[in-house]
Amino acid sequence: SITVTTRAGESISAGHFKPINSKRYVNDCHEYVFHLTKHGDVPVDRRGAGVPYQDKSNIARWGHTGGEDKRCRGNTWFIPYDTINSRDKDRPHPATFPIALVEQCIRLHGKGAATRMLDPFLGIGTSAVAAFRQGIGGFTGIELDADYLSVAHERLEGERASFPLRPEMPEARLHQGR
Repeated sequence: SITVTTRAGESISAGHFKPINSKRYVNDCHEYVFHLTKHGDVPVDRRGAGVPYQDKSNIARWGHTGGEDKRCRGNTWFIPYDTINSRDKDRPHPATFPIALVEQCIRLHGKGAATRMLDPFLGIGTSAVAAFRQGIGGFTGIELDADYLSVAHERLEGERASFPLRPEMPEARLHQGR
């Protein structure tokens, strides 16, 4: 987790930390996100995952804003985990992460109906839910474990049921790998 002090002097802690039981080190409170592409020349949408200016006068001051109240978020993202009551029921996978993390990555990469997304390690389908929410045109997920794949199907169908009138219904294929 990370703690930020607001202008009002309040401390806000967000995120999840991996505790290290050591008298010599502090807890790791960050994880890396990599934007990998085939040729290394795909730009990122810096303002797609941006944040509003705290001082609104910066919108007019900086010419590159185009009048939009968004700036590059930078390389530190504060993404808290949802609170759960039961690990087995609410998050039955050992390597889960917040949907908001995947949504940030999608917005940073760029999104649209022509965008395709592959998750070769689908788990319980967090990336599938994020792809649906962000309007990704096609999603393919592969998971070896049949139980996790079943949870992923349930989560995606639950998400679709939440948006029954959505005009664009992205194609999603969830497969069990061998």
